[in-house]
Amino acid sequence: MVYKCPDAFGRDADRKRRHATPMQLKRITEAGLKKGMLTTDINCDMGEGIGNDAQLMPFISSANIACGFHAGNADTMQQTVQLAIHHHVAVGAHPSYDDVANFGRMAMELPASEVYDIVCSQIKTLAAVCCSNNTLLHHVKPHGALYNTAAKDLPTAQAIARAVKDCGPGLILYGLPGTYMQQAAAEAGIAFWGEAFADRSYQPDGTLTPRQQPGALISNTAAAVQQALHKQKQLPPSPARSSRWMLPLSAYMAMECMPWNLCKPFIAHSALPV
Repeated sequence: MVYKCPDAFGRDADRKRRHATPMQLKRITEAGLKKGMLTTDINCDMGEGIGNDAQLMPFISSANIACGFHAGNADTMQQTVQLAIHHHVAVGAHPSYDDVANFGRMAMELPASEVYDIVCSQIKTLAAVCCSNNTLLHHVKPHGALYNTAAKDLPTAQAIARAVKDCGPGLILYGLPGTYMQQAAAEAGIAFWGEAFADRSYQPDGTLTPRQQPGALISNTAAAVQQALHKQKQLPPSPARSSRWMLPLSAYMAMECMPWNLCKPFIAHSALPV
């Protein structure tokens, strides 16, 4: 059953959106591009039961909210959407494999049709919560193993892109630039915002280093800030100098938020508008 809410999705409803955060971001970006600047959207995964959502929310511009398949439930979705509204933060769905036991971090070999179904289900669930709070869904960012699989597996990426397109015209797909996620978004005709991670290291092909490998996480504040600034300027981090990262990113570059204690140093060092 498709949940329908008037103007619940999409860029076509920008002028009617609550708080106008996405439109404000678009206008800032357009103005910045004329001056040779790049606007960075700092996004963060929320509603996952970590306990620091209220601390993080004032520092970000987009929230990726867990939809129940790897974390979260009806109550946490309501609370997190309301928290995002309070802080004028754009709301996004954070769909995952159906894998609460492993926090959505275990890859699953699913047919594209099943990937499509689980992503649609989660988008619609959060969209209904948004509608009940008189707000709108802005974007979709896959979680964990689903995110990593979509970067390397075209059928998975295509299934996600189709779900984003079919569930909400105008929704934006967040993902790794230069991977199958960007290709699938282009094929589906949906907006794609290339995202970089401040606190994760990269493989030579531009994908994220698996968490189980040494050096996958960047815990040093200075190193995380430096990588964030490099990514913001579209420069590849050392030592992974993949040609993928030399490709032009979307005008809207999403920056995955690091732990909250690293947010303020990054913003303080950033010379570009957030």
